[in-house]
Order: sequence, then structure tokens, then C-alpha cells
Amino acid sequence: MKKTICILLILALLPFSMAGCVAQKEAPAVPESAVNAPDNAPVAGEIPFEQYISGSASNATEEDLAKLRAEYDGAQAAHAQGTISDRAFTERMFAFDDALREAGVYIPYKSLAAYTFAIESLSQEDRAFLEANYDNFMAAYSQANSPESLLNIYAQGKEIYKKYHLNLDELISSIQGATYNFAIFKVDGDTVELDPDRNTTFKPIDDAHKKAYLELCAQIREIVPADVWKRVSSFSVFASSGASAFAQFETLERKTFRIGIDVTSMLDQTGHLAREQRQVIVHETAHIITQNDTQVSSKPPESVYASETEAFLDQYQKDSYLYQFFTKFWSDIYDEYLKSTDPSAFYSKYQDQFVSDYAAMVPEEDIAESFRVFVLSDQPTSDSIRDQKVRFFYDYKEFVAWREEIRNALSK
Repeated sequence: MKKTICILLILALLPFSMAGCVAQKEAPAVPESAVNAPDNAPVAGEIPFEQYISGSASNATEEDLAKLRAEYDGAQAAHAQGTISDRAFTERMFAFDDALREAGVYIPYKSLAAYTFAIESLSQEDRAFLEANYDNFMAAYSQANSPESLLNIYAQGKEIYKKYHLNLDELISSIQGATYNFAIFKVDGDTVELDPDRNTTFKPIDDAHKKAYLELCAQIREIVPADVWKRVSSFSVFASSGASAFAQFETLERKTFRIGIDVTSMLDQTGHLAREQRQVIVHETAHIITQNDTQVSSKPPESVYASETEAFLDQYQKDSYLYQFFTKFWSDIYDEYLKSTDPSAFYSKYQDQFVSDYAAMVPEEDIAESFRVFVLSDQPTSDSIRDQKVRFFYDYKEFVAWREEIRNALSK
């Protein structure tokens, strides 16, 4: 399931193709306080242009890339030589990233300052409030039980970004996930609609791309079992140098989930979900099944645990799938796993216990990967722990039913 970085080849499905456009917008001033904030640190050192854009989906022309490379090299050289200040360099790099996106290189926004910079017609009052509170926004979003004063600041920030058709929650999520969102849709069963209240982009989606994304969502809907799909409340399409797809809970209650897909790596040349990538959706389905409110514990965590194993298990209900899976297959190696500083060495040592190297990352990925193999393969017969993990699901009639439903969908 590791992400394969690739370039989307089909212009018909490339979001907002802007070939030939490299003009930069005029940069509004960025105060020194904003430049120096941790959220807005400029690119440090002389990173080669190709490395700077590596991992970003692109349909830019060679001519545009040559122009962008020249602009990038000029900015880096000026900064290295000290002929422009840190503030001027930050302004120039914000504008450069905008030019990359305009040309079709979908580099993620790296900070709230970068998003704010891109807002046209931003009032001075709003700009001043946002720039003074970047760190507060990030802290309120990331910290559990944030003080009321911080939550009030965050609420004010949300209202300001909303005036410019942006969603602060989604902005921070995309920054932390290093994703460039093309569109976010709200889902209610078979009804899928563009969600304007969760926008993170400055380009309105056109009808052709909207139709393509809806068709993609329908393809995923065919794979995910009907009773599992009921928990899907949103669908996003994005570009990323990280995950090719994800399923994440929408709220701490974990009643509903979002499914996201990287359209730059998951589609075939016809614009459909690639056959080999459909197994990724099977993997993500397992996360919805094993991480929802019927599985996780609702009680607050203890202040002290006797062991790391106890701490892990306390997150889940005792009859949950992951609690049972962990107890059978992880309890005797979990402490060693936590102490390991080399994931590849840990996997090599216990390779016969995992269906893939990705499964050895964390127990949550192990059960999802094992479910993928359970669905896509025949029932194994050996006594290896790897095969025992796959057979684990046959002990639950609901998993057997989900397997049949998914396999029927994949056979069409």
C-alpha cells in the first residue's frame, strides 16, 4: 500500500489544467512577525528545483517548467547571497508556489500563511487577526481540551476564513497531511454533492471535473459494502506525496468517516479506478469497520498504565475486532515493536507474521492489510501467523458476508 508517486497522464481528468500560465500575482506584504512564526518558515537552503516539486502531481508543459525553474533558481540564489530579506524571500516563495499551481504543479500549501497570502481582497483587519494567530489556530486544532480563550480565537478565525469561502479545519488538515484538495463532497447514501462549506482551494470546480469525481465516487461506492458505506459522510479528491487513499473519522465520536483518494495515482488511462488500486479501497474499508464507534472505547484514558500493551488495548472495546486481533497476534511482540528504531529490521525479523511490509507499521494497518488479503485471496491453510491472521476473519460471519459482497463487486 505504499504510495507510488506518479504523474496523471490524462488531461481530461487533470484538475484545473493551466498549461502555459506562469504569471505570478502581486504579493501583499507579509509582516516580519508572520515570517518568523514556526507555521510560516521559508524554504531553507538551496534545494534543487526538481527536489522541491518532487512528489507533486504535474501536467505542466516543459516550457512552463523551464520558466518556473529559472524563477525558483533566481529566488534561491538571491536569498543565499543575502540580496533579499527573509520576509521578501517568503513572499516570493508564496507567490512562486501559486505560480506552480497555476501551471499545473499541485504542490500543497505548506502553512496557514500561504493560504492567507493567496486570498484576494483580504481586508487589513482580517489579515492582521489571522497573521497574529496562526500558532493559536494550530494549537487549538491539535490540542485536546484547549482552553476556552484559544477556542474563541479559533472560532473567530473560522468565521474570517469562511468569508473568503475557506474552511479553517480543512486548511489545517490539508497542511498536516501535505495534500492539495481539488474538491470535497458531502455524502448521504447514494446522494453525493459538492460541499462548498469545506473548501480549501481557490479554483472553482468545472462541470467536467465534477462529473469525473462523482463517477469515481460511484466506483468506490460499488466496492464498499452497503452497510459500511452508510458511515461515509464525505468524499475528497486530492493530490499528495503521501497517502494514495485514506479513510478517517470525521468526529471524535467516530460515527462517520471520510474517504479520500489521490486522483494522480489511483486512476488508469481511461480515468477509472485502476484495477490494482481497487485493493487500496478494500484496505480503507477495513479502517472504517475497525475504527468506528462500535469498536473503540468511549471511556477516557487512564493516567497511568501498567504496560504499553494495556494502553493500546484500552483504546478498544474488549469484543472489538482489533482488540481480539491484537491479543492474538501482537501482545508478545508489541514492546519490541515500540522499542525498534528500524521498521525494516523489525519487519525482516517477523516477515512470516505479516502479509506485507506495510502491515508491520502498526496494528491498525496490520488488520487492514490482513483484511485485504482475506478478501482478495483464497483461504490459506498453513499454520504461519501470517495465514492465521487472514483466517481470523472467517470466524466472523459479517466478515465473510463483506468478503462475498466486495468480491462480487470487483468481478464486474
